[in-house]
Amino acid sequence: MRKQFSEEIFTASRIDGILLVGVLIVGFSILFFSGCASHLPNQSAQKKDQFLADDIIPSGRSLFLFDFVKSQYRKWPMPIPPLIASPTYAIAAPNPSFKAMAVLAGPNGDFFLLDRVGRTLALFDTNAQFLGVSALPVEMRNRNLERLEIFWNSDGQFSFLDLGEGRVYQYANIRSLGSSDEWQLRNTVILPMGIRTCYWEPYFKNPHCLVAGKGWIDFDRYFNSSLRPDPIQSSNLAPDSPSIQNNQSLRAGFSLHSDSRLFFPTLNPSLKFYLDLKEGGFYSVISDTITHITNSNSNEISSKP
Repeated sequence: MRKQFSEEIFTASRIDGILLVGVLIVGFSILFFSGCASHLPNQSAQKKDQFLADDIIPSGRSLFLFDFVKSQYRKWPMPIPPLIASPTYAIAAPNPSFKAMAVLAGPNGDFFLLDRVGRTLALFDTNAQFLGVSALPVEMRNRNLERLEIFWNSDGQFSFLDLGEGRVYQYANIRSLGSSDEWQLRNTVILPMGIRTCYWEPYFKNPHCLVAGKGWIDFDRYFNSSLRPDPIQSSNLAPDSPSIQNNQSLRAGFSLHSDSRLFFPTLNPSLKFYLDLKEGGFYSVISDTITHITNSNSNEISSKP
């Protein structure tokens, strides 16, 4: 009886030992493979860390890219250094309901963010610090903001381009410190049929608009069609032609190539950033690899040689 009991204890101990060894082997295997996996590229993490910009603007001595979905932005000094990695910052929202949807140039290198919810223009300085807010003109608040393009020029005048109507409404915001907004309509202009988009400050001193079937048309600051040759249309010129590089309509620091690409200066000759005026996309070029880093028409970063 004692022998049988001893054999049962021995058998049970052997089983426990085998189970313990098995557990240790499984545990070490999990640790080993998890350690190896940690050194492998995590595609989901990489995709999560991708910054997809909705809008871009040079402000002061910096270049800003905005992700309005996450209420974040990234900032680079200009000329852009060789290392393109930049920290991600949260937009300094003036109130909890603030939801930016577009950016436009402002006075002294500052910029405005258009608030989708409050239908206001919030002013930020070149360090992205909030300065103040103005409600949109009453006539503009009830419109579809998705079809509005807003511009501020050096005269202090705001131009609201309604792409649905093909019409520009130009306002002056007359107010003293501490008073409420007082918008005065100064001008209304009907643009040619087929207006797709326009670029103005800070890229050009005068607006350039893409018109279906006609290409780019040059306007003056009151959106009257100009008879001056549009540098974007000068496709017969070489990309680095002085006629393009020194064109007076361009803002300092940028170069416009004849295929409608606006290049931003960098410190690294092998690194280029450019804004495609026809497609509206912002790209980086490193070692002949073009990377699309805006999400205006897509939700993923795409690269092509």
